[in-house]
Amino acid sequence: MRISGIYACLPTPFDHPGDIYVSKVSYNISRLSDTSLAGFLVSGREGEGSLLADHERLKLWESVKAATDRTVLPAVEAAGVHATVGLIGRAAEMGFEAVVVGLAAVHPSELTSDDTRALYVRSVADRSSLPLVVSLEDGKSENRLSPEQLGSLAQHPRVIGVRVVSSDAAYLRDSVEACGDRAGVFAGSAELLAQGLIDGAAGAMTGFASVAPYLCLSIEEAVRTREFAAAEDLQGVAQPAIEAIRRHGAAGLKYAADLQGYYGGAPRLPLSSLAPQSKADIESAFRDIKS
Repeated sequence: MRISGIYACLPTPFDHPGDIYVSKVSYNISRLSDTSLAGFLVSGREGEGSLLADHERLKLWESVKAATDRTVLPAVEAAGVHATVGLIGRAAEMGFEAVVVGLAAVHPSELTSDDTRALYVRSVADRSSLPLVVSLEDGKSENRLSPEQLGSLAQHPRVIGVRVVSSDAAYLRDSVEACGDRAGVFAGSAELLAQGLIDGAAGAMTGFASVAPYLCLSIEEAVRTREFAAAEDLQGVAQPAIEAIRRHGAAGLKYAADLQGYYGGAPRLPLSSLAPQSKADIESAFRDIKS
């Protein structure tokens, strides 16, 4: 299995009591499916995945899968290889074709070296019944792997992709080079969307694509047609909104969704909704960006 293109990392809608708002999940997917997005990443960090119980995670996966014929990539992070492989098994039973595996759920003190982090990923891959996209956040020491380790992991038959959540263009470029044609490398930070694609990334998986899909797809198209200056210009248009979301986290992404005509709603406690000044910051950044 090979994947490429722009994937939207979905925020998770909650209703007033705090349960998954299934009808709003379907509404968001219906609107996003009017675009040429390649698919969706669900229950990741952008979807407040760490605040979901396993039964809620499965309900969310099922709701997204039922609402689209695009590729859906469930995030299966859990604290340990055994629990992660168990979630992968459930995803396989539900008919998913691949999953996203990260390191964020494992305690940093247990992942003290590249070798240990690589062992975690390799152990999951060895036991997995589905292909994996490995999601890395190089800005956090507990989630970082060297490009050389990524190149080694990319040789595993179950690893089909690497998502690099990083603002370091050189690290992303080195990861693309290290993985070669064995596994697609995806920009996980929207601020490197244009540059990552120019440098050979297979695509992007970002929360920004869930609130500004047409802008992300326009950048992808500009790179595909080798109009690199146009891609960089579009990246400049996107940058203030990308930075505003980064400042305000999951609540900022959800408020941006509301502004753009999707359903964001309130984040799950202990996260809190934005203060008026923060909302104004998001509004200003998205003033010229169409949904």
